[in-house]
Amino acid sequence: MEDKIKQLELAENDLLVACLSVKVFNPETYSQAAELVKAIKDLKKEITDFFEPMKTQAYKAWKSICEKEKEQLLKLEPAEKHLSAEMVAFMQEQEKKRREEEERIRQELLRQEEERRLAIAEELEKAGQKEEAERLIEEEVVVPNVRIENEVPKVEGLHYREDWQFEIEDESLIPREFLMPDEKKIRKYVKAMGGAAKIPGVKIFKTKILVKG
Repeated sequence: MEDKIKQLELAENDLLVACLSVKVFNPETYSQAAELVKAIKDLKKEITDFFEPMKTQAYKAWKSICEKEKEQLLKLEPAEKHLSAEMVAFMQEQEKKRREEEERIRQELLRQEEERRLAIAEELEKAGQKEEAERLIEEEVVVPNVRIENEVPKVEGLHYREDWQFEIEDESLIPREFLMPDEKKIRKYVKAMGGAAKIPGVKIFKTKILVKG
């Protein structure tokens, strides 16, 4: 195999030197360039044919390894999904309880503060300070922020992150900037219709491709 690769490399170098020295300025040099293009295509085919069996063999081995890897990994998927769902459900339930408890405590603090103010206002009113009592009652009741921890253990190596998802409800309402042209479908249509192809917003033009034969 090494000998063949060296042979191909020599042929490539010789052809490269010959090609880069060509200047096309008359029919003779055009024909010379055309012959060199055919030589390039022949050498490319020789290179492809040489490596094809090795690529095929390597691809089969790679594919077999990937399939076995996937098979082993898939066996663990149900267990991981089950545990993840259970843990997320528990975490969400604990978070709900935490928020509810925080709100309960906040409401209790508000009630206590309101009762304290009412008691003070009553004393002020008895002392003849009616306006001061009314002002105290009308003031907004503010209590300290309440923050309690939930009961979900912190596990080293695992953590939660927020993940935003989406699902399409009505495709016709999606703004233009979120739509992608189907280039495969456009190319198929253009090749089939040729010069008769017409697509608004798409420039259709003809090019030449040098081929052997």
